[in-house]
Amino acid sequence: MDRIRLKEEFLKELKKYSDKLHVDKSYYVATASLRNVKNKNEVLDLVKKSLNIDITVYTGEEEAKHSFHSLRWIDLPCDEGIFVDIGGGSSEITIFEDTDKILEQKSIPIGVLTIFNEYVSLLYPTKEEQQTIINETLKRINNLKINDFSMEYLYGIGKTFVTLKR
Repeated sequence: MDRIRLKEEFLKELKKYSDKLHVDKSYYVATASLRNVKNKNEVLDLVKKSLNIDITVYTGEEEAKHSFHSLRWIDLPCDEGIFVDIGGGSSEITIFEDTDKILEQKSIPIGVLTIFNEYVSLLYPTKEEQQTIINETLKRINNLKINDFSMEYLYGIGKTFVTLKR
């Protein structure tokens, strides 16, 4: 079964449970996983026709904004810092102060899955592939033209940071 069919099955199940629970309104949102797909509009049309579901595809900036707002739900040791969301298809960087004042917010279309697909030939990257990944990632970060900030705390969200913590 291809990945589109698996995701369609997941959406069917989600819709079924929402109906059973009498959920009045559901919102379906996609990020880089759909934003970066070449046939995005075809996929959106297919889901609309087969499931009557409208999916909102967030831009990188919208994704960064919504990811950053998740910080409001936790106690932070400091009211300023750098917040990074490394996903599969994109990464978002937010530099903030006073917990809710955004100084800079950027998105780059590079995540762990895109890195793996573009640069890794086997299961683990070779030394040369690792260096290429580092160089390309740094180049893309530098192209963001983020101002210089000195922050004590770096906050991360997502499976990548859970893995790094281990």
